[in-house]
Amino acid sequence: MRSTSSQLATIFKPDEGQTLKFLGNIITYKFDPNDRGWRFFEFLMTGDSPVPLHRHPWDEVSYLLEGEVELQIEDQLVQATPGYFINLPAGAAHAFTLRSSQAKFLVGVSNAIAAQFMQELAQAEQELRLTPETTIAIAHKHQVCVVGANFQ
Repeated sequence: MRSTSSQLATIFKPDEGQTLKFLGNIITYKFDPNDRGWRFFEFLMTGDSPVPLHRHPWDEVSYLLEGEVELQIEDQLVQATPGYFINLPAGAAHAFTLRSSQAKFLVGVSNAIAAQFMQELAQAEQELRLTPETTIAIAHKHQVCVVGANFQ
C-alpha cells in the first residue's frame, strides 16, 4: 500500500502501510518488505500490559512522538516524553511501560527478523491462539529473550 515507489524513493502517506495488531498495540509498517536493510514502522502503544524486559539480536532505534513511557534499559529507568530518541544495540535488555493513555513511536530495526517476529505475534492473536506459551515460543524462534523468572 505504497503511495509512490520508484528506484529512488518509497513514500507512505500517514494512513498507509501494513498494519498489525497484538497485545493492544498497533504496528504499521512503513517499509517495502522487499527492501533490504533497516525497516521502519509506527508503533502505537495502547495496551494495558507493558512491553516486558527483553533482548533481541537486532539493533533498534525509537523516537517518541506522543505520550509518556517509562523506559528501562538494563538497570536504568528513564521517564520518556515526546522528542526522546533511544538507540538500542542488539542484545541490550529493555522494556517500556505506558504512563499515558497511549504512546506513539517511530521505530527502526536493523534486521528483517524483527518484522517477522511481529508478524507472527499478530497472526497468532488474529487466530485467537496468542497465549503466554505461544508468545514465548514465537519469541524463542526469533531469538528474543524475555528476561524474568517465568520466561527464560
